[in-house]
Amino acid sequence: MKLLLLPAIMVLVLVSGCTIPGTTIDIPFIPNFFGPNIQEETHDVIVIQNLQAIPSAEVRSGQTVTLRAFIKNQQNPELGPKGNVKIVLYNTCELFDVDTRSSFCTMGKEVSMQKDQISGAYYCTIEKMFPQSTAVAEWSLKARDVKVQTPCRIGIMAQYTYFTPTTYRITFINKQELERLVTQGKSAGVSGIEGVAGEGPVKTFMEVPNQPIVYDTNDGGSGILSLWIENKGFGQLAIPSRANIYFATRDGECQTISETDTPETTRQICIDIYPSQGDVGDLLLAGDGRSLKDCFREKIGETTALIGKSTPKYSCEITSPVDSKIKLQKTFQINSEISYLYKFTQEIDLKIKPGVSL
Repeated sequence: MKLLLLPAIMVLVLVSGCTIPGTTIDIPFIPNFFGPNIQEETHDVIVIQNLQAIPSAEVRSGQTVTLRAFIKNQQNPELGPKGNVKIVLYNTCELFDVDTRSSFCTMGKEVSMQKDQISGAYYCTIEKMFPQSTAVAEWSLKARDVKVQTPCRIGIMAQYTYFTPTTYRITFINKQELERLVTQGKSAGVSGIEGVAGEGPVKTFMEVPNQPIVYDTNDGGSGILSLWIENKGFGQLAIPSRANIYFATRDGECQTISETDTPETTRQICIDIYPSQGDVGDLLLAGDGRSLKDCFREKIGETTALIGKSTPKYSCEITSPVDSKIKLQKTFQINSEISYLYKFTQEIDLKIKPGVSL
């Protein structure tokens, strides 16, 4: 049995390399069966930490209950404040009247709660919410008349736009250098962190299997780059089912949208994809020489959908042309950026009992 296992092990040793997740054990020449090794920063940024009904979750008709929510910004302290965070009471089951005079929001643009004239929801907007800060929102709710005990699941929502960058490395190796390493019994596998996905609940991920990609001075070199979107947070992407993707047309556009536009006007995911400065000439899409962004724009189109927490993977061929002059080994950085509208919700169950008859 041991003799039968030996050839299988030798076959594995002749492929590329990987590191076993959760360990520092590097297996030379074995492909990464566990997916891309990408460092991920904080997922949920604005969260509802706690939701309370005061003095009780049970109230009689005509009585008042205070709904109190604690909202925290979990951003890295080094980042700037998050703008236009909207805190919304979005469901009262038509069983409560909101007293705006007794309802308030700390850090809000307006101290008292506002009423949306279209949806009827009561909300406040925090223009600047600093990292690691906590806001308090309170709604004073007066129970309407009921004939029998009636339950209501009230919802609170924190809504905001966010910008998340991702950088991913792609390494090419000269064919002659690879042959030299193999003859010396050395590994040419790429190990360690392959990319970094920044803060934010929705992130783009990239993957190029079997790195490094072999580069020939006569034929160039090519591999397959896959890109997809994942919702890593506990909230939801607030996008329509159709025409929900927008590709940036100028540098920094996605970040500008997330910083200046309000949640009410941002209804599409903005995506940008580009090599690092100086790498554009040495890293092209195979075929007609289009950019990576143009390829993914064609593959994704104007609409994508999350199946569970992730979109499908979209793939494009990526090449380093014959004039790249890769003498030994070269690593390129591919950047992707995404901005989006996000909703974090929390609910609480209240009960209304009929008033006491005297």
